[in-house]
Amino acid sequence: MTAQRTVGGGIILMYHRISTALPDPFSLNVTPAHFAEHLAVLRRWREPMHLREMLRQSSHDRRHLKPVAITFDDGYLDNYSDAMPLLTAFGVPGTFFVPTGILSGEREFMWDELEQILLGANSLPRWLRMTIGADVFDFDLGIDAVYRLEDADRHRYWTVDSGALPTARHALFRRLHWRLRTEPFVIVTVQVL
Repeated sequence: MTAQRTVGGGIILMYHRISTALPDPFSLNVTPAHFAEHLAVLRRWREPMHLREMLRQSSHDRRHLKPVAITFDDGYLDNYSDAMPLLTAFGVPGTFFVPTGILSGEREFMWDELEQILLGANSLPRWLRMTIGADVFDFDLGIDAVYRLEDADRHRYWTVDSGALPTARHALFRRLHWRLRTEPFVIVTVQVL
């Protein structure tokens, strides 16, 4: 779960992924076991309802209820394979926001591609020059240009918000993430030096 918002006394819980997949550098995953715990607590202490129903009711209509709506962003497959069976089992409705432009399967989200390229086991050129919009950045990955499976496994719990930067790849990942997330649209070019 990544955010909470109240709407006229109701709460909207926003999830991205129900998964055990690692790495999870953005802390988007909630494990299926924890999600089941969330649903059990919500069924006991709140009034789960569809987002549409919550928004349709006035806050006056809900004064004796404790409404909660669950939403999912980004349309990850695990929303269907892991979240839906749990929502069904607990009798809790969910609202899924699916970015239809990504459904072709030709491209992934920028953050997922960045994760695979920089935090996945592979070999990259040691020296890179990236142009992001009008800004030019030179990067030296040094010995971290080669990143083995055991390296990726050792750092699988790292998140972009953690203080540590275990490798030059993680430093580059964080720098690119913070730079790219501020741009609604930007052209990125990469040169090998």
